[in-house]
Amino acid sequence: MNIPSRNLFLVDAFGAFLSAFMLGIELIKFNTWFGMPKFILTYLSIAALMMAFFSLACYLIFPSRWPVYLKSMALVNGIYCCCTVGLMLFYRSELTFLGWTYFIIECVIILLLVQWEWKVSKAQ
Repeated sequence: MNIPSRNLFLVDAFGAFLSAFMLGIELIKFNTWFGMPKFILTYLSIAALMMAFFSLACYLIFPSRWPVYLKSMALVNGIYCCCTVGLMLFYRSELTFLGWTYFIIECVIILLLVQWEWKVSKAQ
C-alpha cells in the first residue's frame, strides 16, 4: 500500500485511539473475559492515548523533519509492544484465552505498523 507519508501519522493515531478505547473502556468493562488487571489496562490505555495525540499532532502539523518523528513513533510503538508482552508474561496465570488472543493480535498489528513506519522513514 502506497499512501502519502503524512497519512501514516493519521493511521497511527487512529490505531492508538482504537487501542485506548478498547483497553480503557471495553476490556475494563469485560475484564473477567480477558483477565488483565484493570489498573494495567488503565495504564496501557493512557499510554495509547498519549501516542494517539502525538501522532495526530504530527499529522496536523507535519513537521519538516517528519522522518525523525515517524522513527520516534515507531520506536515508542515497539516499546509499547515489548511492555505489553512483558505484562502478558507477568500476568499469564490471570489472562484468559480471549485476553491472550486480544493482546497478541494487537501486538502483531502494531509491529506491522512499526515495520511500515520505519521503512517509510528510512526511505526519506
